[in-house]
Amino acid sequence: MTIEDIKADPHVIDFLNTRRLRESTTKEYLLRINAYCNYLDKTPTEIIEEAENEEDNNIRMKKRNIKRYLTNFLMFLKDSNKSENYISAMMSTIITFYHDFDIETPKIKIKTNTNSKLITTNDIVKKEHILKLLEHCNLKYKSIILLMSSSGMGQSEILNLTYNDFINAISDYYKPADNELFDVYHISQKLEENKDELIGTWQIQRYKTSYGYITFSSPESIQMILHYLTDRILQNRPVKSLDDWLFESKGKQISTSTIVSYFKGLNDRCEFGYVGKHRFFTSHKLRKYFASTLNKNKIPELTTHWLLGHRVDPVTEAYFKADINSLKEQYKTVVEDLSIENVILREVTTEGYDKLLKKIEALEKRQALMEKLGSDTKFQDKMSSMKKTS
Repeated sequence: MTIEDIKADPHVIDFLNTRRLRESTTKEYLLRINAYCNYLDKTPTEIIEEAENEEDNNIRMKKRNIKRYLTNFLMFLKDSNKSENYISAMMSTIITFYHDFDIETPKIKIKTNTNSKLITTNDIVKKEHILKLLEHCNLKYKSIILLMSSSGMGQSEILNLTYNDFINAISDYYKPADNELFDVYHISQKLEENKDELIGTWQIQRYKTSYGYITFSSPESIQMILHYLTDRILQNRPVKSLDDWLFESKGKQISTSTIVSYFKGLNDRCEFGYVGKHRFFTSHKLRKYFASTLNKNKIPELTTHWLLGHRVDPVTEAYFKADINSLKEQYKTVVEDLSIENVILREVTTEGYDKLLKKIEALEKRQALMEKLGSDTKFQDKMSSMKKTS
């Protein structure tokens, strides 16, 4: 059975139509459903209709084919030496497919490896690792690595950045006129006097959730991007539109598989080896480097969540969006540790920064209180009775 067969199945069409999925997610769902169908040698419709018939005939769960199918498929994946994440994603999609048609599923323990390798600080990407990575990659990937490690952006966010995002990121220091927008040499010269304090302000969206947020990046990341854009001119591949991808491959957007493959090769060239079944270096490790560096420098947890693009409550979100400058001042206190080469910014002791710390402390207390009340059954019962009488 091919992907096209799965795509044309009426139950799969209904399943996908009830969701607002990105093209990449749709492709993953189709691949997983296809794998399950090929394992059973059945179409998606046959699988759903068989499960419905078993329920209609009141067959006990332990005697239903669905239990045998899912259990055997799980064992097949384990025996195929698939990773725990792969198996979890595969089984989750199949079970969700069943649930979408109100099919009851058996309880399946998906966890595959009770003796997994303990992750220690030796398994976390550090500054010396990133330095070595930079020695083995080209300008484009140097730019990507420095941007990811200093901003906390995920791989998808990086791949979806446009030239316009970059122009906006440097607008605190220079706003090129319309006739200067694509003159990278001119922009670089204008930014030269601020090059050691040139913190990028990125207003972007989390690709998976479409959640808008703001993060920052180090001066060296901005400088490296400018070098990369200059090199594109020399290679006769200049940026021509604000909508052009910031990082491209032969004029097109870099695919997920391309960057994953490049990072695998980079890991091997640096001889970093493996952690368990996985290569030591992955793009997600740069995001973890960012988060752990902020944590080490005692940046408030709410700030870290925001800069990583995690959802925060509406009050906190509104405050951060209204006071970007104070948030940036806070970022300045940690940018030296985030940077791979030494970057020394002026000491930050602004009144706005002090106010930000106090406000974040108040927001964290508010969030803790809301979480406590949310788990208080007496409080919830009281609120319910008040709603009924109002």
